Amino acid sequence: MKLQKSTLALLIGAIALTFGVVVYETQVSSGPQAEDAEGERLFTRNQAFEETDVQRLTLTRGDETLVFEQNLDNPDIEISWRMVEPEATLAEPAAIAYLLNILTTDPSLQTLTATPEQLTQYGLDDPDATLELLLADETTHTVKVGGTDFSGDNRYVQVDDGETVYVVAGGITNGVERPVEEWIAVTEAEDEDAAADEPTDDGAAVDDGEPATTEVEPIGAEEEAGQEAGEE
Repeated sequence: MKLQKSTLALLIGAIALTFGVVVYETQVSSGPQAEDAEGERLFTRNQAFEETDVQRLTLTRGDETLVFEQNLDNPDIEISWRMVEPEATLAEPAAIAYLLNILTTDPSLQTLTATPEQLTQYGLDDPDATLELLLADETTHTVKVGGTDFSGDNRYVQVDDGETVYVVAGGITNGVERPVEEWIAVTEAEDEDAAADEPTDDGAAVDDGEPATTEVEPIGAEEEAGQEAGEE
């Protein structure tokens, strides 16, 4: 029995549609998978910890490494963090608190599942920055900050070399890319010195608080000196 042209066309269309669905499903299953869960934190469940649990923070970006430690040896110091590398000095607590807050508190925008071979497209095979955290219980964690997503702002992040890739708001970029001088604490004395060195409106330096002294000759001193000279 011969099929009518319309029936044959429908049959061919159905076969083509089925083939297209199969190809699509195959491609989707082989690529990174977006999970339903959104707003998941980087460290969840049994991994969760507080900012105060972090005892040592190491930031590596390219050839540069910055190392920070809590001031456990001297808890009376107002600034709780010190820089160990690239120089030994007090660290800016606000800079460290900002970064640790993102890692421990801020939820991610999206989570993806990717195989090790698929990390290249996220910039995580050669990350822009790597964070190593040492906790009080000697647990360690590694956080890799990769490339940006399609927005050019949000970053791809991987924790402990896991299969999950997190899309994190662009604030983490400020947290890991700030220049070295912004990681160093500015003491009160340095603030006062900087204020003293600032020029005034007339170009003079700011008064340091000491009254200026000028020697004034007593009235009539020149006249008396002339008389004495004449008598001689």
